[in-house]
Amino acid sequence: MELARTSHELGRLVREHRESLGWTQAELAHRAVVSERWVSVLERGHPNAQLAPVRAVLRALGLELAVTPIPPRDTTLEDIVAGYAS
Repeated sequence: MELARTSHELGRLVREHRESLGWTQAELAHRAVVSERWVSVLERGHPNAQLAPVRAVLRALGLELAVTPIPPRDTTLEDIVAGYAS
């Protein structure tokens, strides 16, 4: 699972997944029922993207939005791995 902590990271992940499927922005827009311009704006990391169209694009790509807690700054990698194992 990849995490997107910023709008730019989300845009990059959407673009990479779209390209891995061999889709154009127009094809993704058609499948998500949004405009091609909106897909372009999302992929460029626009910070004010509305949630409903974001979810539609992710759903069209076979992805979902998940909300996860941010680990405390003093958490080690071992702590995180142990948490996923339990």
